[in-house]
Amino acid sequence: MTVIPVQSPSQLRAIAETHAYTVVDFYADWCGPCHAIGPIFEKLAATTAEPGKIAFVKIDVEASKTIVKEYEITSMPTFVLLKDGKEESRIKGAVVTQLKAAVQKIAELIRTTENSAANVERAEQAIAMVTRPPTPPTPYWLGADVPKNYWDITDQIDIKGIDILNRSADAGTSRAIIKKTKPSALAAKQKGKGKEEEVAEDEDGKDWIESDTDEQLMILIPFQSNVKAHTIQITSLAESPEENDDDEVPSAPQTIKFYTNAPSILGFDEAENHEATFEYTLSQSDYNANGTANIPLRFVKFQRVSSIVMFVVDALGGKEKVRLDRVRIIGESGEKREMGTLEKVE
Repeated sequence: MTVIPVQSPSQLRAIAETHAYTVVDFYADWCGPCHAIGPIFEKLAATTAEPGKIAFVKIDVEASKTIVKEYEITSMPTFVLLKDGKEESRIKGAVVTQLKAAVQKIAELIRTTENSAANVERAEQAIAMVTRPPTPPTPYWLGADVPKNYWDITDQIDIKGIDILNRSADAGTSRAIIKKTKPSALAAKQKGKGKEEEVAEDEDGKDWIESDTDEQLMILIPFQSNVKAHTIQITSLAESPEENDDDEVPSAPQTIKFYTNAPSILGFDEAENHEATFEYTLSQSDYNANGTANIPLRFVKFQRVSSIVMFVVDALGGKEKVRLDRVRIIGESGEKREMGTLEKVE
C-alpha cells in the first residue's frame, strides 16, 4: 500500500476504524518542509503499510479544512498518529528522526500481535472504503451532458446570496434560474403545446428571468464552499432571432463575461472597467434542442472560487432583451469556508 490521499472526514474515519494504526500527514503545497519530508513519508508507507494494521494518509490542509479544524492543525507539516481511530500522539514539524522512531515503534507493536480474523476483515473493509466512488450530489435537471470526471455542483450555491441587476419584474425571481426542475417552457414544448401554452408557469410563477431596460444582466452567484468550476451550463428557451425578429422579444445570451471571487455584485460600469476572468461568445448553434449550451471555462482560473459574477453583455441577433431559464455549475465541490489562519513552519 502507498500513501492514501484523503479529503473528507468520513473517508478518514473509515480508514482509521479499519486499521489498528493510522499515520496522518497534514501538509500544504506552499510548505517547503512538507516537500522535504514528503519522500521520506512515502518510503515509510511503502515499507510499513499493511491493510488492517497500519495505514499512511496525507491531507492537503487547503482542500480539507473541515478535517484541519477538527484536529486543530495550526502548522505544517503535522503528523498525527491514530490508534483504533483515536489520536495517540502527534509530531509538529519536519522532524525526520521523530517520525521514523514513531513508525518503527508502531511496526514493532504490530509484529508482536498475532494476526486474527478481525484484522483480515478490517483489511477488506479498508480496501472497500478507499476504492468506493464518492456519492454524487442531489440531482438537478441538466439540459446537456456533463464533462467526464466532473459533476453538477449547483447545490453548492448559496441561494440566499444570489443577486441580479436589470432583472424584469414581469418575469421570475432571482432564484428561478437555479431551480432543480426542468424549465416549464421546455416541458410544455415537449408535450406539444402551442406557443401561448409554452409560457405556462410552474407552481412558483414564472421560472425564468428576462432583462429589463436593455439586453444586459449582471448575476452574482455565491457558493457555500470554495469550488472548482469547470463548465457553466446555461439554458434559454427564448425564440431564436430567425424565428422572431421583433427586438422586444427576448433571445438567448450571446457574450458573457465571468468574474471570480467578487465579495458583492458588480455594477455595469464597474464590470466594464475590470478585466474579466474569462469571456465567452455563444452562437445559436451552441444551444441544443433543450435550449442549453455548455460554456467550458479556463479551468486553471477557476480553482478556488467563492463566487462567480456572470455579466451577460448582449443577446443573440442584437436583440434588446435577453432570457435565461437555468444556470448549472459543473466542477468539483470543496470544503466549507470560514477557517482560521494557518501558520507555516519553517
